Amino acid sequence: ITGSIQPDGSIGSVGSVEAKIKAARDHGASTFLIPHSVWESHRNYEKEYGIKVIPVSRVEEAIPYFFGDDILKYEEHSP
Repeated sequence: ITGSIQPDGSIGSVGSVEAKIKAARDHGASTFLIPHSVWESHRNYEKEYGIKVIPVSRVEEAIPYFFGDDILKYEEHSP
C-alpha cells in the first residue's frame, strides 16, 4: 500500500507510485493498494508489471486487504 492516511480516514496522494509498485512486485506482492486520486494515471501498471493494483479512497477500504473480511464482521458486532 502507498498513500498518506489523513485524520478523517481518507487516503491522500503520494509520489513515486511506479517505483513502489515495481518494488512490491519484486518482493513477491500480488496486490498493491494506491490512493484513488492517482488511479487513472497508474492503472496501466497492473498489466505492465503483473500485479493487481487497487485504488482506495478511505482507510476502511484498505483494512480487509490486510485482515480479511472477518474484521468488518467483527466491527459490526462490537459494542
